[in-house]
Amino acid sequence: MFNFFQKKLSHSDYQKIFLEISSKVFDDLFLENRFKKIKISKELSQSKIIYKKGKKFIEIMSVNELDPRGESYFEIYLGEKFNFETDEFEGYCISLNRYSSIANKKKKESFYPFPYGKIQCLKALTKTKKEFIKYAEFYLIQDDDLFDRVLKMKGIRN
Repeated sequence: MFNFFQKKLSHSDYQKIFLEISSKVFDDLFLENRFKKIKISKELSQSKIIYKKGKKFIEIMSVNELDPRGESYFEIYLGEKFNFETDEFEGYCISLNRYSSIANKKKKESFYPFPYGKIQCLKALTKTKKEFIKYAEFYLIQDDDLFDRVLKMKGIRN
């Protein structure tokens, strides 16, 4: 719910808040499963944190659209072969939101709306962490072959 008394923040402030709270919410889960935080980047319209363990990568990304018609969102991607020069996955990747939609047999695909403000951000990311644990904890714990087998069983990968 929008608070009319809340101070108007810049796009840069929103990205800073998102990175700060993302680290607080997800670091313990990822670090205890031996993922290392290898990159943090913040730009005016986008921020991201990248974690790595072996060939596995997790990217927490927020996009804060500067175009008034665009939608702002955040997403968590699971994947392999991240290219740091182009700043994107080269190998296979899937968003947590898409994976949970497939697991729940939902037809609709959407993004997590971008949370504005610290309270909204904390609530949204805490909820997303619970979804991550429910649908993708195996990705943290198991080897890459299991991830491939699960994706093949779901018909996501050939």
